[in-house]
Amino acid sequence: MNIFLVSHTHQKWEAFNAEMANSAIEILKMDSLESAQESLKKQAPTLIILDLGLDGKPIRDAVISLLMINAVVHTAVVSSMNEEDFHEYTEGLGIIAPLPENPSAENAKTIITILKSLKD
Repeated sequence: MNIFLVSHTHQKWEAFNAEMANSAIEILKMDSLESAQESLKKQAPTLIILDLGLDGKPIRDAVISLLMINAVVHTAVVSSMNEEDFHEYTEGLGIIAPLPENPSAENAKTIITILKSLKD
């Protein structure tokens, strides 16, 4: 499995990435949505994580831009929205999970569990 991690602040992902590496999941770091879009045209990852400081309509638009390239790619997004607002803005996009601003190894374990369940 491999994951595109799209973030401007990769250092905060160290614990998350270490847990992913422990599960033999490769993290491909990217700094922009545009980089992810270009890479997605060449290779479909297991998951794309967006950590771009976006919420609401901008994060919805970002996910849609990825789905326009590959309609079956799984996504997860960093969001500070409450559960109700998150659901309102992202309903129907197939986002597998929201992630907190400072992702942990426990968050990685949750994502791994979800990804394994999707493969079954």
